[in-house]
Amino acid sequence: MSVLALLLAALLGSLLGGQIVGHLRGLDLRRSGSGNLGATNALRSGGIKMGLIVLLIDAGKAWLAAAGLPQLVEQAPIWLPWACGSLAVLGHIYSPWAGFKGGKGVACGLGACAALLPIALLWGLGGFVIVLVLSGYVSLSVLTATVLITLKVACFSAAGLWSLPGAFALGMLLLLSWTHRENLQRLLRGNENRFEKVMLIKPRS
Repeated sequence: MSVLALLLAALLGSLLGGQIVGHLRGLDLRRSGSGNLGATNALRSGGIKMGLIVLLIDAGKAWLAAAGLPQLVEQAPIWLPWACGSLAVLGHIYSPWAGFKGGKGVACGLGACAALLPIALLWGLGGFVIVLVLSGYVSLSVLTATVLITLKVACFSAAGLWSLPGAFALGMLLLLSWTHRENLQRLLRGNENRFEKVMLIKPRS
């Protein structure tokens, strides 16, 4: 049953909110904005309502994979929720329904963390909001959030990084750093796109 739960987690993760909502609205996110199927591009290309719906779908499926699927397994091993959450995120990023090029895993990682690391997630969300309103860079905000989540687990959990929470947090940090590698390169070059609408202080044109 554990194997079935893992397979269902990967399958659940592979169902992309951006693809589903985009199809219903007649909007192909691959051909709009950044070309990404995640919630950020849905927000930019389809508006706030579409962005929120995609966010809820992608976060919700990862939460369900991590919190719900292990409940179906009698005497589930302690590692199963962490593995299910991880596979949901990987299924999202490498979705076979999108040519193994899905989203970047942010909303999906959010849902998995909500199920597995809710207190650390609050640290991450605080850092995300602060960096976003000051810089306007979504990618930098995401990576700041994942660093803070990892630090929370490393410094304030019983076993630190040498634990299931630590392995999960570090894995998410490395994975999201990889999916945002092009954003990081643009940040270093100084030509990364800003989300100026949410900035407290607008940059001078």
